[in-house]
Amino acid sequence: MSYIQALNNSSPNSQFCVVTDEKTKPPTFQRLFVCFEGVKEGWINGCKRVLCIDGCFIKTFLGGMLLSAVGRDSNEQMYPLVCAVVEGENNDSWQWFLAELKKCVPHANGTGWTIISDEHPIILRVVKLELPNAEHRHCARHIYTNWNKSFKGEEMKLLFWRCAKAYNEADFCEAISDMEKVNPLAVEAFKLANPHLFCRAYVKVDSRCDVILSNMAEMFNNYIMHARSKHLIDMLDDIRTMLMKRLATKKEQCATKWSGVLCPKIQALLDKEKEEASNCTVLPSTPAVFQIAHHIDVLQVDIEKRSCTCRKWDLKGIPCCHGVAAICYLNRDVESYVDESYTKAAYIRAYGGSIAPCVGERYWPKVNAPIDPPLIKIGPGRPRKSRIKSPYEDPKKPGKLSRHGMQMSCGICKSTTHNKRKCPEKGKSVENEEPTLKRSRGRPRHEANPTTPQSQPSRPSHHDLSANPGAIGRGGRRIQTGQGSRGGSVTGSRSKGSTHGFVTTIETCVFLDKFSM
Repeated sequence: MSYIQALNNSSPNSQFCVVTDEKTKPPTFQRLFVCFEGVKEGWINGCKRVLCIDGCFIKTFLGGMLLSAVGRDSNEQMYPLVCAVVEGENNDSWQWFLAELKKCVPHANGTGWTIISDEHPIILRVVKLELPNAEHRHCARHIYTNWNKSFKGEEMKLLFWRCAKAYNEADFCEAISDMEKVNPLAVEAFKLANPHLFCRAYVKVDSRCDVILSNMAEMFNNYIMHARSKHLIDMLDDIRTMLMKRLATKKEQCATKWSGVLCPKIQALLDKEKEEASNCTVLPSTPAVFQIAHHIDVLQVDIEKRSCTCRKWDLKGIPCCHGVAAICYLNRDVESYVDESYTKAAYIRAYGGSIAPCVGERYWPKVNAPIDPPLIKIGPGRPRKSRIKSPYEDPKKPGKLSRHGMQMSCGICKSTTHNKRKCPEKGKSVENEEPTLKRSRGRPRHEANPTTPQSQPSRPSHHDLSANPGAIGRGGRRIQTGQGSRGGSVTGSRSKGSTHGFVTTIETCVFLDKFSM
């Protein structure tokens, strides 16, 4: 509770929720909503009304979920707005989260807002209930993951994203027709996902944003990956520290390193459009309306409305190559026709606020308000630290090839319709088939003459000893070479006086005495 009080001192919009039971006291922790004042004012003054909402697991034994709403700044980077710790991802928690979000920022009904999320049925229901006037886009990445399970291949992947990223209906229909030539069933499955919710050709242009992915929320979940492994107070303190440092760093970076009117990423996109504008032919109709010929296309551009037939300027807010050609025809500054939300001034307003520092736990005020932690939910199996990745995502170990896409076959009959466990030929013995001999364990022995069978070493003859007197070792032992010798030598010679690895046979002293006579 001490941290909650310190957090509320720095953020008036933080809300703390507990569950009280008359029979069991003290109360049990349930939810916590956090919205810092400096972040909220920056989003209202300098960011577009675009929010990606998502939830992620808290990686402690207490469990729980962390819900977040993340926007986009003027440089097309993430801008974390609010976050909340809840007991789980259910109807009540999501509805409570969006209700608290509406209290923090103006336009409570969602007019002019764009919400991007996955197709979780709870999120779809709650957004429609709490933000009825907001545009709700579905994440194309999540739709592609489900669609790709039935229609695999690099060609199908390119056709899907070509349809999703088409800015106008003409390009969309052309991409759909190309997909239908490859696989008509893929087109039916694509249309069942409702292209009006995730394709650029059908989304609204009010927000001046062409984003169809919820990657900003996923990026924030990865940004606080290490903090999510800590307990509640430490996790919230780490998130507050990272956001406090982020506001100060971005503000300093903009003041010292940036030059020009636009943000660096936006300026790079505009420069590409300027290069492509050299392929356009401009024909004026009125002082504001032009006919643009670009390769085999003929389009119409209205400079005053900042609109083009291709819808790229309408949707994104950055002049397309056709608009750039018309603006340059009038000898005007192209940067002045970029939407104001992409300027450096808007970026400074977004990061103009700050988050008050919080002292260490030793200096927190002592509050006599006991509270129990939430009930521990122990699931089956070993707790998972990371999610199961799709086969087409980057592997956990770089350099290791995935087995995805390999065609398996039966080890008995070599058929590709089943595996060895379900083979119908399993257990059937073939007549007159000799069983295969298993290789013996250990290292195989070296044989001097593999054609002749091994035999026990025999007693050396008098001729052998007289012809090779150096074969006699200490104590009357004779060095036996050849079979069984690890050195593999057949000459019987020693290596620098060493007898290691040779099989020896003990000879009697009587035999040596006879030999010496």
